[in-house]
Amino acid sequence: MPSFTVTAAGQNVNLDASGSAQASFTVTNTSAQTLRGRFLTKPSEPAKAEWLSIVGESVRDFAPNAAEQVVAQLNVPPTSPPGSYSFRLDAVSEVDPDEDFTEGPSVAFDIAAPAPQEKKKFPWWILAIIGGVVLLIIIGVVVFLLVRGGNGGNATPLVGDWRNVDPSTRSTTHYVIAKNGDNLSVSGYGACTPTDCDWAKSVGGPLTVPAADASDGKFTIVWNFGFKTQVDDMTLGDDGRLAVTSTHTYVDGRAKRIETQFFKEAP
Repeated sequence: MPSFTVTAAGQNVNLDASGSAQASFTVTNTSAQTLRGRFLTKPSEPAKAEWLSIVGESVRDFAPNAAEQVVAQLNVPPTSPPGSYSFRLDAVSEVDPDEDFTEGPSVAFDIAAPAPQEKKKFPWWILAIIGGVVLLIIIGVVVFLLVRGGNGGNATPLVGDWRNVDPSTRSTTHYVIAKNGDNLSVSGYGACTPTDCDWAKSVGGPLTVPAADASDGKFTIVWNFGFKTQVDDMTLGDDGRLAVTSTHTYVDGRAKRIETQFFKEAP
């Protein structure tokens, strides 16, 4: 069992005009002995490691059951591509760094696109034509959705092999979502050696959810592993990534842990 727990003050931070932000974490030594811990910032691709740093000492001594506030500093270059990014804070024991470590929850941030340059005004009649075309497109989309009816709505884009954007994650490596009639079949895999652990072997097979429940690109599944319950809230983002917020509730009295991870569909 890891000696440290890591919690984040929030799931998102906002960059200021200079591309800077700070994210606060609480790192707690849950053991009954004094430990020295190291803090590591871990970006999820395509975020860059050089954007992240620890404010103050990155190695600290912890008394038994003591907590430390840790602040991660973000400095994003102005030329960075717009998009959604994330990172996490890990706590590693200096005594046994290979075995005693904790991955913190993901914290997301967005890089906004530059403000568009002012464009010349079009003649009103061109705007009227564009408005007419847009109206026809909207009508076509509405008719398509009405004809398609209750067969899962927007659930089909969720089907695929979704891979964690962090290839070195020690948590969930990928999900496989398949369409089976009016249901979605979900298989989850965790980081194990030599091959990933298939959660279906622990819960009696892949989990299913009605496709209609995922018509808005969102759904929730619950994994009961015996020693803990894991609730996965899945959302298909506008950027094509699958965001999964996992809430881990343990039966042995350990603190509840929440993490958000991002997944891209395998080519």
